Amino acid sequence: MSAFFYVVTAIELFAVITGSYFLKQIKSRFLFLYVFVLIAFITEISKPILFYVFDVSQNLWLSHFYFPLEFIFLSLVYLKELGSSVNKNWMKILIGAFMFYCIINPLFIQDFTEYSRVRSFSSIIFLIFSIFYYYQVMAETKIRKLAGEPMIWINTAVLIYFAGSLFYTILFTIILEYSREFSKLSAYYFNILNLSFYLLIAVGFWKAGKQNKAILS
Repeated sequence: MSAFFYVVTAIELFAVITGSYFLKQIKSRFLFLYVFVLIAFITEISKPILFYVFDVSQNLWLSHFYFPLEFIFLSLVYLKELGSSVNKNWMKILIGAFMFYCIINPLFIQDFTEYSRVRSFSSIIFLIFSIFYYYQVMAETKIRKLAGEPMIWINTAVLIYFAGSLFYTILFTIILEYSREFSKLSAYYFNILNLSFYLLIAVGFWKAGKQNKAILS
């Protein structure tokens, strides 16, 4: 395992610990996000366990389970956070259609041992959700201090991460064929995205916990 693996895992653990510490304050608003981070951490630490304990070196099949879970829990966050700027019925139809695609993809479209291509579609959907959230913030002008709003940090994390993820997923095959060394550099780039993503979510949890405590006091 590379040093990046331990750093990324440590940041994910930090996000889990931050969410757990403020869980009482954030669960009414960000419970789905907390569950997502917990699933991401469990998935990450399962990789070395599968390799060293069960001698499973190929773990690409995990993507067929993780990406649908990632999508449903993050989508539920946006379903709650997006107001009148988005038609909720259309959002539910989109979420349902994507989840159906996630089920049929490993059965009829892709091989189960391949890296799931559904991430490209989910990245596009999350980019749309994040842009709509920023549009909602600007249109409603209800947030006085943007830096103090936890969803701003979380939405920024989603925008940066899935924009980078879309670029990485689309180009991964081309990069791999072009140069093994360049593919390693792209993996480092993706790990930096991971670091930024979970660090910003941890800040979001901290902001949400502090915000809730301030309201109750």
